[in-house]
Amino acid sequence: MILTHNPYRTRGPVGLGRMVWVLALVAVLSACASTKDEATEKEIEKTPDQVYAEAKEAVANKEYKKAAERYEELEKNYPYWENINVALMEKAQVEYDGRRYEDALQTLDRFIELYPADAQIDHAYYLKALCLYEQIVDVGRDQLTTQQADDALKAVYTLFPDSKYARDAKFKRDLTQDHLAGKDMDIGRFYLKQKEYPSAIRRFQTVIKQYDTTSHVPEALYRLVVANLAVGLVEEARRNAAVLAQNANDSVWYQRAFDALTEANAPPPANGDPSPPKTPETPQ
Repeated sequence: MILTHNPYRTRGPVGLGRMVWVLALVAVLSACASTKDEATEKEIEKTPDQVYAEAKEAVANKEYKKAAERYEELEKNYPYWENINVALMEKAQVEYDGRRYEDALQTLDRFIELYPADAQIDHAYYLKALCLYEQIVDVGRDQLTTQQADDALKAVYTLFPDSKYARDAKFKRDLTQDHLAGKDMDIGRFYLKQKEYPSAIRRFQTVIKQYDTTSHVPEALYRLVVANLAVGLVEEARRNAAVLAQNANDSVWYQRAFDALTEANAPPPANGDPSPPKTPETPQ
């Protein structure tokens, strides 16, 4: 008998095995997809009240990231829920508490745009101001955020003068004003040291005019006297010294202004007692 090779004897069983393996894989993938769909469906089936309860529980446990995610779920899946405005403000609060200031600012901007007449609108403006206030950097760096915080704090007590947040906003704005004035003083001192007197004069005038309630004004007046004398504006120097004498004649800055005028042979301004106070130390 002559035996011949039959290719189907080897391919048949192997092909069948592959088919079984493929069918098994399809079954597994189908099961996984079904499980995933069921999980997704289960999530969607949750009521907004249930999601809100999960968010509140996370807040109670100080799990701010998880809480923000639950509030995000509410905003995304239930934008017309009856308490979505409350949830949105709570979301901003937990983002603030978690120091996610940029996220909180975006949430607050949405709230202010969507609910301008909401009972919590003053709180939204105040929290927005706090998000900026908390990011204020040292006086030697760029003050854009400080200026934004200053504007936002002013908006709180200007728009909502009877709000419970108005008083604190005014207090914090005093600090931002002092911070901004300090920045101008730093720049003015630099220009004065470099003998760039016109630029120095502009900076000191800005402090006196725009930040007239800050602690920097007496020094600004003194530095202005020095810069005025340096460019030959003697009468202007005397006028600035007179303002200093009227408002802070017991300060070390008036003593220095008095000394600068005397050294320049310019009579000090008359202000009752023109003699400067005696102080143990003189700031540089």
